Amino acid sequence: MPVSHDLQDIISGVSAAIAERQSWGRTELEQLRRSLNEAARGAGKAERAAIAGTGLIDSLVGGIEQGVADLAGLASRARAAQATGPEAGAAR
Repeated sequence: MPVSHDLQDIISGVSAAIAERQSWGRTELEQLRRSLNEAARGAGKAERAAIAGTGLIDSLVGGIEQGVADLAGLASRARAAQATGPEAGAAR
């Protein structure tokens, strides 16, 4: 699920609790903390994927401009990053 949807669910839950004047105990606060942690991890993954994608595009453009682009190698790295997730592209 996209981070924006996770955050919207959290906001909706908090808004409903405020409207109903609920007081949250330890269990509800722990659930909120876990939901926020999951949203933060999702945002981090999205940021790393964007950085990795930018790096791949920069490599391609630089190689094309210099006339030495290893398009096959770049394609292989991009395919490997895509297959294993955003972390693989960032670890390049």
